[in-house]
Amino acid sequence: MHAESLQKLARPSQILSEVESDGSGKLPIREVPAGFDSVGFMVSCEGSSTWDIALSSGTKLGGSDCGDDSSVMSNISVLRTDLGAKEVQLELSKEVKAWVTIFATNRP
Repeated sequence: MHAESLQKLARPSQILSEVESDGSGKLPIREVPAGFDSVGFMVSCEGSSTWDIALSSGTKLGGSDCGDDSSVMSNISVLRTDLGAKEVQLELSKEVKAWVTIFATNRP
């Protein structure tokens, strides 16, 4: 999904999983390999929706708008020690198609 875009990031990364969703849903987080300190989320979505990545507690980790201009490179990363979860929630303001790549990375 986002492999080419991840290669353009200025830091090393490794894809943990890729998820295609029709609307909001849970995103599993696999174990982060040695040598990486963070988990990143790259999100693309259709239409005029917005997206957020949130913990099960409701704490939002970050988000952006969907659409042609903003979605291609929308990504956030969170230190794995701050994340402390095996899954997060993708929250979309409208029921639209979304593609999420979850990846291991290092904070700059």
